[in-house]
Amino acid sequence: MITTANDPRYSIPPPTPPCTQGIGSRTFKPPTLDGSIPFPELYDWQYHHSPDHPVFVFDDPSTSGPDDIRDYRWKTVVPVIHRTGRRILSLLNLTLPLNPERLPVIAVLAAADTFTYLTVNLSVLRIGATLFPISPRNSAPAIAHLLQTTGVTAILVGGEPSLNRLASAAFNIIRNSGGVPPTAAQMPTFGDMFLACSDGAIDTEEFLPPLGWRRHDVAGLIVHSSGSTSTSWPKPVYWSYRALTLMAAFPYYSEQDFCGLRCSFHCVPMFHGLGTIAALWSMSCGMVITSFRPQTPAILPIPSSILEGFSKTGSDVAFAIPALIEAWSESPRSVQGLKRLKALYYGGGPLNKSVGDYLSAEKVQLMCLYASSELSVVSALPKRAHPDWEYFTLAPYIDAHLVPHGSGTYELIVTPNPGHLPAVLNTCVAGVHSYASDDLLVPHPTLEGYWKFYGRADDQIIHSTGEKTNPSPLEAILTKDPRIRAAVMFGQGKFNAGVIIDPVPEFKFDSYDKQKLAEFRNLIWDSVNRANEYAPQHSRLFKEARSHPSCFSWIHTDQKPHQMILVSKEDKPFAHSAKGSPRRKVIIADYEAEIEELYETVEDVSVNGSDYPTTWSLEESIAYVRTVVHGVMMTTLGDDDDIFVHGCDSLQATWIRKIISNGLRSCTRVNTRNIPSVFVYDNPTVNAMGEFVANLVSPMEMAKTVRSEVEKMFALVEKYSSDFPKYTPPAVLNKRGGGDVILITGTTGSIGASTLAELLDSQKVEKVYALNRRKGLPLAIRQELAFTSQGLAGDLVLSEKLVMLEGDLGRPCLGLEVSTQREIRDSLTHIIHIAWRVDFNLTLLSFETYIADLRRLIDFSLSCRTPEPPRFLFVSSIAAVFRLKNPSPILERAVPAAAAVGSGYGESKWVAEALLIEAAARTPLRVVIVRSGQLSGGLNGYWNSSEWFPSMIQSAPSVKCLPVTSWERTVSFVPLDVAAKAIADMRDSPTQILHLAHPSPVPWNSVIQQTADILSVQLVHYRDWVSRLERVNDNVDRNEPPVALRLLDFFQKSNLDGSLESPCVSSEIMGLPRLSMTRSIEYLPRLGEMRGIVGEVGKWLKYWNMP
Repeated sequence: MITTANDPRYSIPPPTPPCTQGIGSRTFKPPTLDGSIPFPELYDWQYHHSPDHPVFVFDDPSTSGPDDIRDYRWKTVVPVIHRTGRRILSLLNLTLPLNPERLPVIAVLAAADTFTYLTVNLSVLRIGATLFPISPRNSAPAIAHLLQTTGVTAILVGGEPSLNRLASAAFNIIRNSGGVPPTAAQMPTFGDMFLACSDGAIDTEEFLPPLGWRRHDVAGLIVHSSGSTSTSWPKPVYWSYRALTLMAAFPYYSEQDFCGLRCSFHCVPMFHGLGTIAALWSMSCGMVITSFRPQTPAILPIPSSILEGFSKTGSDVAFAIPALIEAWSESPRSVQGLKRLKALYYGGGPLNKSVGDYLSAEKVQLMCLYASSELSVVSALPKRAHPDWEYFTLAPYIDAHLVPHGSGTYELIVTPNPGHLPAVLNTCVAGVHSYASDDLLVPHPTLEGYWKFYGRADDQIIHSTGEKTNPSPLEAILTKDPRIRAAVMFGQGKFNAGVIIDPVPEFKFDSYDKQKLAEFRNLIWDSVNRANEYAPQHSRLFKEARSHPSCFSWIHTDQKPHQMILVSKEDKPFAHSAKGSPRRKVIIADYEAEIEELYETVEDVSVNGSDYPTTWSLEESIAYVRTVVHGVMMTTLGDDDDIFVHGCDSLQATWIRKIISNGLRSCTRVNTRNIPSVFVYDNPTVNAMGEFVANLVSPMEMAKTVRSEVEKMFALVEKYSSDFPKYTPPAVLNKRGGGDVILITGTTGSIGASTLAELLDSQKVEKVYALNRRKGLPLAIRQELAFTSQGLAGDLVLSEKLVMLEGDLGRPCLGLEVSTQREIRDSLTHIIHIAWRVDFNLTLLSFETYIADLRRLIDFSLSCRTPEPPRFLFVSSIAAVFRLKNPSPILERAVPAAAAVGSGYGESKWVAEALLIEAAARTPLRVVIVRSGQLSGGLNGYWNSSEWFPSMIQSAPSVKCLPVTSWERTVSFVPLDVAAKAIADMRDSPTQILHLAHPSPVPWNSVIQQTADILSVQLVHYRDWVSRLERVNDNVDRNEPPVALRLLDFFQKSNLDGSLESPCVSSEIMGLPRLSMTRSIEYLPRLGEMRGIVGEVGKWLKYWNMP
């Protein structure tokens, strides 16, 4: 085998690519890729020529809104690269200049976020060292082998305990073999690098000096395979500077101009080859990298958060593994998100054909990205997807030879040419050293030049996650057991691996004999355990399940993982070659039905029934979860240890959830649908998971959780109610008119826009400052759209009373200019605070930003130079009193904190109420808290279609029914325009707490009957309606998906007759409490004569374009 990094034929400069990228861009200039600039210095070139072009984009949690994003540009990123490079030199005791004849190899063993990892990688390259990112999924022996084989000089290790243990174990193996481990240092964090180096904060004198040499043949990068040959270890693959420059030029041969496109790398680990693509193409063609916000530990990518990341960052293109795409395909809402992408590239493994066909039919731009460690990107990059999504054409720069391999398959062999260099040469074609890929392709039946990946010529198993399992060494470990004649692993295209065991003749048994099956499991346990200790995480045979009355054999002993194993059948003996080795493909084909059945039983996973808790108390639930977690992860953790910090991956998290769910399903009456798919990610410790499980089963334990949440709520009140600023009236009063001057937030939302319109229409109002966060379109356009969507006059934005401000509640003085601050402080009479995120899936701590924003608004009001502080009206929610179970309406007064426990949104509203009440008690601030119930449509019928009621009604044509209640339940919807006028008028109320609900609730069944009559659909009980919605969900590929599917989880967990989680004796639907309107009507008598909602139904339906 020859590596091109050491081949002198490839020391010549690369050719100049065609000019196809960055055409017309005002911020990006394509770099010179002809080799005249040493590869690491190409990033310096962009600092000088494209300083304002964005490199990184992520959602920024420090702003006041959930959708704001932050970008970092070349003028910031490059100085950070230089500064970090100097730090790495210091950490690893290296001095410049480095010798190109013997460059130090610096490895990176980390699980850092995208931008931290990428910046460190570029810093290592810029100092002139050879970069070697190592996957933390490798075992310690594999890492030790890689470190020794490549002569690693130094290694940067992530701060997670699991990584430090892994590195330490690898170092010990090196020492025990007589070697010397490399110098180690902790990997820098994002804060270390970027927070200390904002725009212009670094002197160019701190820049690293030029490399001092121009070589194209030296190795700039080492990547390693995950076992793509039959050898026992992952093997290193070397990429020269010339090869890296050619890889950077690949987009110039594509149909797509990537310049300025936001390309998502949310689910791409930076130690992977695609991580190299991010580093190269951002520099070469101006591609913008999007991912999760940088933090330590990094955000763990899960399907829902990745898809949300696409949306938040405005990604145009995404790279994903098949397992994620298959997960997204199950949700119509997710598919809608994928349809917004210009391209969805998948690679690393095969994608389920039925999933790909469905997504292609839904017009998702699904494209295969075929690549390898030795060849980089092999497939062409078209601008639009092909209907035959599985097929691709080979890139024009590839000199490919398709050699027949039998059964209609062809092996891809690639010969070097001036525009493309394989990193490895292992065969000859016409006397030219070339690379035989061992990848088998099949041609399209009718389209010449189109190919589909078929499989490997060797025995590799490629999972749907993109990971590879090298079965040979694992099978060798198993067959060392004297009871095992042969072992054949499987899992092509599946999430995890399995194995078929063929016992030696004296240990053969009837696989349907459960007793003998159990005995055989125990006999081979030690061998299975040894194989698992050797295997990387994705290759372990750890899937847990119940014993199955068939040929399935489950290792099932107390306190041990229960490995997924098939045992051979007498009527299906293993086929062997003339040399006596098992014929893998023939055996897997023979057992295809058993293998498929095995994967279909994954929902039946559990632990031994004797291990189930008896009472499911908090203590028993924690002990049960502890057993599950330790068994799956094959390690012992503390009950408060974050399992993801200690190495848990998405595969293990999936099995933990499945095992716990099935344990509950087996011996409790808990509805396991109430266990969210992100349960393990939301509760990443044994204690947190145990508490969650106990709460599902035991009301007594729920009471403990309520106390715990109440303590968190009070802690936030205490944190944000300390040291209120002292209000000092001005010595000289400023002259001003007699009208009210009002600062209002959140005016681009539904109720905010309507309230702003009421204020502008009021003769009592002199001026309104509408404060909103910066987001996308100019504020004036967003505000006009908010008005016109509700049937309000768009030219209200031109009102002389209105001053539109883009600010940031998360910054001192609200992020406003000094002159604007002074103007507002001198005249303000009222603050109306509406801006608050509505998301019932978030925890209380996720709303702390909004609580902090409220405190800054309080401080701002107390800093005003007016005779008295401006009155402060806060729009709260019925969610703040949701858990109250009074048979009579809830009075307009403060409530205990426990009344809000159940959703982070409601808890945050309660904290806000308590904070304002405390501020009013300690300062001259006068507050009005308006608790609002469910708001309905406005004057033109406008009602946000994403809310639960509009979603339900708009889905009626698809579900062909609407739900009625079993008991007499009522609704108290308040028309949007009525609510807005009430909020505007309540700003001077002497009463501290007011409610906003319909004073004359109407029966739900009356409203829904009228709606059903108009839509010509039948009425059914709620549970029947949910069942029909679920059936529509199952067949969504054949129908237009109803919008209610977006809230399927909500509807499954709820009940019109009262919430299943917190039933309420109130007669309101969904278990909502009824709000007393006594004081509100006393202050605004017209609220007692609020128009009825039955007459509103027609307007809603008309707005939704329903008959």
